[in-house]
Amino acid sequence: MHDEIRNRRGTFRRATSGIMAVNRLKKERGTDKPVININSTIFDFNYHLLSEMAEIADRLEAKTITFHHLIFISRRTYEEHNRIFRELFGVESFDWAGFVEDELPHIDTDVLIDEIHKLRRRRDLRVTFYPNFTDEEIRRYYTSFDFLPDSYKRRCLSPWMVAYIFPDGSVRPCLSLNLSVGNIGDSSFKEIWNGEEYRRFRRIVKERGFFPVCPKCTEFYRF
Repeated sequence: MHDEIRNRRGTFRRATSGIMAVNRLKKERGTDKPVININSTIFDFNYHLLSEMAEIADRLEAKTITFHHLIFISRRTYEEHNRIFRELFGVESFDWAGFVEDELPHIDTDVLIDEIHKLRRRRDLRVTFYPNFTDEEIRRYYTSFDFLPDSYKRRCLSPWMVAYIFPDGSVRPCLSLNLSVGNIGDSSFKEIWNGEEYRRFRRIVKERGFFPVCPKCTEFYRF
């Protein structure tokens, strides 16, 4: 399954061999570092195999396996988001084009929820889900493009908590919105963080709560 998804034969064997080599070195040196944490995305091909994936993580002596819910948006959401961003900031969020889908994922939410319940009962391996949706939210998340959470606040706090500095020096309040609020080649990070462009972005986020693509972004659920 892993090699099929990656479209390259042998990648699973090489990845697991590397993890096992790290585990051998940890034992030889009598240390529990580095900690092995495994991340996986839930989607059409694997949602019914989460328990099997957790077993593999356990055999690899991972401390944690985190399952991330699939990110997908409709073309209507993408176009509406870019219309708003052009009006407010004069840019479009092209990175989100890669998440546009013509149809919803083919995921049986009852099967997925059952898998999640099984994994939450495990005590030998820490299994987490991100975002940590309720059963009802999971059903709505995968059966509608217009999902909004009930168990999380419907606003993004990331602009007050994090910033992304890109290789060209540009500073962005969000990883994938294609909006730069300054450049560390021209100003200090402190000046940019407290500058008018960043503060304007925060004001708009505070007023709106979120933009059309935000409910499918992991940062929306981070704080």
